[in-house]
Amino acid sequence: MHYDSEDTGCGISCAVNLAIRHNWEHELSDDDQVVMAIEGHWKTYSLVIRQVEADNTLRFLCVYRISSEKINDGIYDLLNRINDLLWIGSIVFTYCGDESSIFWRYALQLGPEPAVNEEQVETIINQAIETMDKFYPTLMSLLAGDTDPERAIALATPASIGRA
Repeated sequence: MHYDSEDTGCGISCAVNLAIRHNWEHELSDDDQVVMAIEGHWKTYSLVIRQVEADNTLRFLCVYRISSEKINDGIYDLLNRINDLLWIGSIVFTYCGDESSIFWRYALQLGPEPAVNEEQVETIINQAIETMDKFYPTLMSLLAGDTDPERAIALATPASIGRA
């Protein structure tokens, strides 16, 4: 399925319509992919949404770049701890020379008639930004060398106070 501004069931059309409505910076890089810049609490994230016919999915990738100099062995332990807490999407790390990336990724499996609506797409976009914002301080604290993975994850999972 390719971008068509009139096709309200196309994931890319829904994403572009949302970007226009929310005044998000966006670029249609191909008929089946849109790239957006969305302001989160901690930073502006790049969000890529791509409709893939081969496996009939609408893929979401939310990313920010980090300096590879900050990477330490604790990142893999911390990512495992983070992903244990996630039920929607996962956070992954890629090492690429001087600059590395932290990604939140998710794929929405579409049916035989690949149709989605703007509400579904907006819900997933919001989930991406909320998840990245939730774990940004956790990851930055570890990468700054301020803490270990066990303490870092506590930043995103505050302890309960009191009792029910």
